[in-house]
Amino acid sequence: MKYLLIFIYMFSTQLAFSKDICPKKADKPWDQMDESYFSKDAAIKQLETLNDMFNGKIEVAEEFIFQSNLVIEGAFYRKEIDNWKNDPKNLKYAKERFCKFMAERAYLVH
Repeated sequence: MKYLLIFIYMFSTQLAFSKDICPKKADKPWDQMDESYFSKDAAIKQLETLNDMFNGKIEVAEEFIFQSNLVIEGAFYRKEIDNWKNDPKNLKYAKERFCKFMAERAYLVH
């Protein structure tokens, strides 16, 4: 049941962007998350669920906590790209940071 809750929240928080920021790999691992997982709406949903967990309304698996941290972190990096869209130097840095996160850390916790 706890794992079901994790996946329901992960897949219900997807928000499609107009285009991907990072290069796509043909051999993407099955557990690597899509860029669309990292949106403001996804971060807010994670925070709401964490609030419910801390208030004793729901129980979640330990993996959900780690996954929530990833979603919030990735949404922060994604937001930086939006913030710097009119500043080429900082935009380049923000994109590099987000793409490094996507390549190294944006994986489902299991």
